Amino acid sequence: MGLQRLQRGLRIGARVGILAGRLKEAGDPLRPALDLNPTASSLHASFGSSLAWQFALVHANRKDADAAFRWLERAFAQHDAGLVWFDGEPLLRSIATGPRYEAFRRKLKLVN
Repeated sequence: MGLQRLQRGLRIGARVGILAGRLKEAGDPLRPALDLNPTASSLHASFGSSLAWQFALVHANRKDADAAFRWLERAFAQHDAGLVWFDGEPLLRSIATGPRYEAFRRKLKLVN
């Protein structure tokens, strides 16, 4: 059961990542329709308990560091398996500099 849930989550996460990339390439024409405000979004409300890592990637890809770090913190609190990919994740490049990123690396015990 756990493996099936993980595989389903990865498939959904891949779709979220693809959607984020396509929205960025298209100049984000759907932003008004897909309000990604964590308190208002039906996507966040429906899947926030299982896709926090993927939402963090979407927000980082959109260069919304505040939202990305909120979702990373939520992923950490939920013990989200996606965090194993944190170090070196290309979709996090836009937030990979600065003290918050380094603090989160320390939180994950990725700093020597």
